Formats: sequence, structure tokens, C-alpha cells
Amino acid sequence: MRNRFFYPVCNRVVERHELVRGFEYSKGKFATFTEAELHAIEAEANKNIDLKEFVPVSAVDPVYFESAYYLGPDEGGEKPYRLLAIALGKTQRVAVAKLVSRGKEQIIMIRPYRGGLVLPTLGKGLLSECPATSLNRKSTATSTACES
Repeated sequence: MRNRFFYPVCNRVVERHELVRGFEYSKGKFATFTEAELHAIEAEANKNIDLKEFVPVSAVDPVYFESAYYLGPDEGGEKPYRLLAIALGKTQRVAVAKLVSRGKEQIIMIRPYRGGLVLPTLGKGLLSECPATSLNRKSTATSTACES
């Protein structure tokens, strides 16, 4: 099997080494990136979990869960990790957050589990069926969560 890239404007096949990565930001204007630049952007994004809001545990139906990962503290982050786990457990809330992993932005939920934290990733259906969440709006105001 072989992939070939054809450029109809010049009526020729383009070799893989001639391809560049980028995006069109305006009609006919492109921003291109080297592999090193793309790797740097992705590597930086993978280090952060962006907490968006705290909602009751019952606000997110388990039908939206895709997979789960255990979350551990980074070096020096043990105290905030424990405080978040305790606070979420005592208030019966979960944190809804955004995470960039493997170059893809994902909606995740951080919930307390056995004295620690676990990250169930959430399916895209959550956002399409729950327009009230602040993740669908530009505003930072806390909103009411979906009810099942």
C-alpha cells in the first residue's frame, strides 16, 4: 500500500519530504511549523491540567466515562494534592478540567478515590448534551451542571 499526495494546481505528485505542517489562518495565508516547534508546544501543554469548575458528583452521569487514570502529585505537590483530594471527598464534588494529552485536548474529571485522585476521561457526548456547562461558554462564571 502506498499514499501519494497530488497537487492539482501544478498537476504533479508531491513527495513526502516536500510537505510542511501548518494551518491556514486567513484566506491564502498559512502559518507553518517545524517538527521541533510542534513537539515543544505539545510537550508544554501535557504538563498542565486546567481546572474549570467544581460540580456535584451526581452531576456527571457515569455513562460518559471512557477510561480512568490514577493521578499522583509531582515533586513538591504532595500537600495541594492531598488538600484537593480531601476537599473533593468532603464536599462530594468533582473537578471538571481540560487536559492536553498526545496532542489532543480532552475533557476530564478529577474525583477522589481511596485517599487519592483518579481521572476518568469523559466522552464528547457530555458537552454536546450539556450546554449549560461553562466549558461550552467563553465566560468563566460557574454554571449549574446537567441533571440526568
